Amino acid sequence: MSRQRTPHEKWFRRLGAGGRYARRVSPNSSRPVLEVFLAALRLGLTSFGGPVAHIGYFRREYVQKRRWLGEAAFADLVALSQSLPGPASSQLGFAIGTRRAGLRGGLAAWAGFTLPSAVAMVALGLVAASVDLSGAGWVHGLKLVAVAVVAQAVVGMARRSPRTGPGERSRPPRSRPRSS
Repeated sequence: MSRQRTPHEKWFRRLGAGGRYARRVSPNSSRPVLEVFLAALRLGLTSFGGPVAHIGYFRREYVQKRRWLGEAAFADLVALSQSLPGPASSQLGFAIGTRRAGLRGGLAAWAGFTLPSAVAMVALGLVAASVDLSGAGWVHGLKLVAVAVVAQAVVGMARRSPRTGPGERSRPPRSRPRSS
């Protein structure tokens, strides 16, 4: 006989927060907020490139690795974040953090992902003001790596996105027959 779910558990299930947090962590707990902050901070410290590249990193971290949301929910959040003005990756991170741990989780995701870049940008701005970087080979190398990261993100999203045209409804992917 299955036990009755509490309202908090139903709320977390509805938001797509699966796994152990669906049963053991209440929305008022700081544990998911810290978890969101640390995940976003890790991405903020290791991700580079533009918003398209960040979306690929987010998909790998939040959908594949942590399973905080599914492919369809992720695609919906990507579409929403790209329809709003501003950097899509910051908005997507905020949306995922909010979905995972409420408003505090959204703020934690934004801070964790954005602050490392802001600090690095200020530091590099101070250095660039005193040094000529026009012939630096490492800058060209970073540009090439960024192109590869963006290409990988685009191909990954294209493979997993539903094939629909304008005005059509998204359908879940067909399951492949299992081979014996």
